[in-house]
Amino acid sequence: MNIKLSAVLVSLCVATPAFADADQSYPQSTNPAQTSVDDMAQVQRPASEKTREMVRQELIEAERAGVVPAPKHDYPPSQVAIERNQKRFHSAETYWASEQQSMQYSKSN
Repeated sequence: MNIKLSAVLVSLCVATPAFADADQSYPQSTNPAQTSVDDMAQVQRPASEKTREMVRQELIEAERAGVVPAPKHDYPPSQVAIERNQKRFHSAETYWASEQQSMQYSKSN
């Protein structure tokens, strides 16, 4: 009787951990052998569909606002840094405009 009771208790102790995680929802496998082609297409798709021109325009707007460039020791940029950057961008923008005009003038002659 003791042997049978001991055997039942041991089998219960061994079987209980096997069923402990039965209701858990684990993430899908990232093993390539178990991943379908559709899953791979979703993983390789970029998060945003921005073009280089869109990113370039965003960078120009950030420079115009004065938040880029920001020195490493002054991040996020202080109001003084923003004003300094805005002045630099304005002077650069004026220079670019004058260069464009001189290029158009030289092409027309």
